[in-house]
Amino acid sequence: AAVAQVHMAERERSTQAVSLAMASVATEARSRLIRVSMHDLRSPLLSVLNLADMMGKLPHATTLGDPGLREAVRTLGQCTSLMEHIVSDMLDFERIDSGRLTLVHAPFCASELLEAARATFAGLAVEKGVRLEIAPIDAGLAAEGAVFVGDLRRLQQCVNNGVSNALKFTEAGKAVHLSVFATPHTNNSGNNAPAGCRQLHVRVVDEGPGLSAAELEILLDGEPFQQVGRGMLQGSGGTGLGLSITRSILALCG
Repeated sequence: AAVAQVHMAERERSTQAVSLAMASVATEARSRLIRVSMHDLRSPLLSVLNLADMMGKLPHATTLGDPGLREAVRTLGQCTSLMEHIVSDMLDFERIDSGRLTLVHAPFCASELLEAARATFAGLAVEKGVRLEIAPIDAGLAAEGAVFVGDLRRLQQCVNNGVSNALKFTEAGKAVHLSVFATPHTNNSGNNAPAGCRQLHVRVVDEGPGLSAAELEILLDGEPFQQVGRGMLQGSGGTGLGLSITRSILALCG
């Protein structure tokens, strides 16, 4: 009986140690989330404050057509957009980390992903002088009734992350290529898809500086908040969460 009690006490201590370790990891992850978010939000917030101060000192006769004011408004929009992007990434990371991110599956057409990406990034591409080239959809995918099932909003988030990164690191005069294609469903994910189903693939190709094999490995398998290549050296105006969130969403998709 004494031996059994000793074993039970050891198991309890082991269980408590594991629980404490898991709680410590979770606490550190949340602390890091707060540190990164505060750091990344600080720069655009300071820019907004400076812009507000500058605009408050403009002569009363200044009109919206004034070039300086128009540039200030444009910069203000960029800063608020960046802050919204950072906050959205943080919220998604917290949902994924706590297991609360759920997908809403519904039928959609492949063309919806491409058209939404075009609408979102066409203006930015023109502003940067980068060609956003979207390949025509295969006739089979464009045919009426050719639909896929998934969470279109979350899939669009993944596509947009890829296109955004591609545009970010592609220089003026070069191009970003976006295309979709389908392959027979392999059923490797164990989701019991009916026979004859196809898997949708989205391909984003840029003409940026590229990554080394070691950097690519970090990018594909690294921890959240990690950045590589030019994004790490120069700062990319992001949290380093985009690809981590994309991987998690695609894993949930199966």
